[in-house]
Amino acid sequence: MTKKQFQTIRFLRVFIIVLTMAKIKDSDAEARMYKNVFVCMKCNAKRRAKSKVNLLCRKCGSNNMRNKKKAAKK
Repeated sequence: MTKKQFQTIRFLRVFIIVLTMAKIKDSDAEARMYKNVFVCMKCNAKRRAKSKVNLLCRKCGSNNMRNKKKAAKK
């Protein structure tokens, strides 16, 4: 194996590791942004809670809440 081939293989290995780490970080960030976040259907206020049971809006007091929708990927 030549030095050039060795460098190419090493670069590809590092590149694969970096891509894998980026996907892991992306999934962690997505969980923080959308997991257990509810939005009021009247005033669009956001609130983080474990479950939707007995959840009231912090602004208007309504109990009509929905899960936060994920943004569309382009």
